[in-house]
Amino acid sequence: MSKPDMQVINRLRHLVVQERPLNLLFIISTRFFTTLRSHIFRKLLGSCGKGVVCFGLPTIAGGRQITVGDAVTIGRRVKLYCNSRATIKLGNNVFLGDSVEIRNPGARIDIGDDTTICNYVVIKSSPDAGRIVIGKRVWIGQGSIIEGKDISIGDDVILAPNVHVIGGDHGIARNRRINQQAARTAPVVIEDDCWIGSGSVVLKGVKLHEGCVVGARSVVTHDIPPYTIAVGTPARVIGERK
Repeated sequence: MSKPDMQVINRLRHLVVQERPLNLLFIISTRFFTTLRSHIFRKLLGSCGKGVVCFGLPTIAGGRQITVGDAVTIGRRVKLYCNSRATIKLGNNVFLGDSVEIRNPGARIDIGDDTTICNYVVIKSSPDAGRIVIGKRVWIGQGSIIEGKDISIGDDVILAPNVHVIGGDHGIARNRRINQQAARTAPVVIEDDCWIGSGSVVLKGVKLHEGCVVGARSVVTHDIPPYTIAVGTPARVIGERK
């Protein structure tokens, strides 16, 4: 037998004797700690469904005000903050990516079934009573921010990465210092079957009607009609879906 053949055989022996057990041990330990984290997570909540998987143990405040459905997946470094005046509800088969942050100091946040929230998304309610409702089969892209007092997102909506939905802004009266002026809020409504392109901003008081499309890096300052395509700053309708 040639020397190269012997080297191959020795390498195979090394894999069988040493590396395979290590790989098997890694798989077993990973599954064990995933199961352990999921068990601890369930104990911290007001209600938790079956088949929940945690790849990291979330940071939780007000866990008794948080409800989680079946088959939910929780990524690493997730933060869920809720106080006694607020609630957070995750529907069935919801996916929270790594470093997702949901902060709810005084409202109701509902996230519908089969919704995917990608890495580094922030969902933050107003301290005042209000609601953020996200429908079913919604996709919220990486780095997006949803914040405000009254925000409604329908079913089958796509938010591309780095979209900012803002339910409020700041007073700008001339006769007062800017940092002494109160926030101004208004509802934001995004109806079913909408697509908002990467880097876009949706401002307070806006309604995106069913089926509309907003191009990348647009700033939406007014209502967008159904099944139209809008782009620019401010966003203007340039066509229709066909």
